[in-house]
Amino acid sequence: MKHGSLLFIMSCIVATAAVAQQKADIKVHYIQDYNGMRGGRHQNSWVLIANPVESKFYNPQAERIDSMCSSADGKKKYDTMMFQAISTNGQTPTKPTNLYVFTSSEQSNVAVYDKAVEDFYFYEEPLDEMTWEISDSTRKELDYDCLMATSDYHGRKWTAWFTPDIPISAGPWKFRGVPGLILEVYDADGDYRFVADAIEKADIRIYPIYSEKQYSREDRKEMLRVKRRFVENPLAHLEAQFGKMEQIDGDGIQNIQDGWDYLETDYR
Repeated sequence: MKHGSLLFIMSCIVATAAVAQQKADIKVHYIQDYNGMRGGRHQNSWVLIANPVESKFYNPQAERIDSMCSSADGKKKYDTMMFQAISTNGQTPTKPTNLYVFTSSEQSNVAVYDKAVEDFYFYEEPLDEMTWEISDSTRKELDYDCLMATSDYHGRKWTAWFTPDIPISAGPWKFRGVPGLILEVYDADGDYRFVADAIEKADIRIYPIYSEKQYSREDRKEMLRVKRRFVENPLAHLEAQFGKMEQIDGDGIQNIQDGWDYLETDYR
């Protein structure tokens, strides 16, 4: 076990619990490894900032772009960067995801912000909607002693490895509810896996999402249905908005890998 870093994190947790819960005292870097909708394995980088009361899970590149585009001057600079990148065949500064997840034990909820086609939305669910069975299986993750827990959640069976040595009930995506920090979690089919590759001390504000007013409250399952219909047949969505469109090649149906689905599958 990394006793020096653990003692520091523990002291931060105690100090944070004694004051207003506005700052994170740990920052965890996760790698997401997953099956792509059109085949192949892909990876994405995520960050969790958390204290014992609240947490925020996000993609750093996406938040940088959202921060820039939240003001008129920043949006102008971003558009200039995009134009320069396109005109020089350079790499465009695009967002790999639109997902943000906030948890709050004070409000007893999880708030998820995302985008379905062109619409920004959010929904909330109770913290206790995710429940776990903790086993006596143990192993090491990042030199921390971890316990195993399993959960059936929104259509998938998940296995998580968490460390009680860091008493923050948080993890990647919406994973929470075990007595410790989740360092690795994966589903039974092997479609998705999150694993922590670094934990560091933090003293940073847990800022709310940028441009919050553009998000409308929606139903979780309906938003997943909208996203699924679009990725399967984007032409149908465009024709519903703009009328019949001439097809150059194909029927507009996308080649979705057999068996592929979202993190949650109970929307069908």
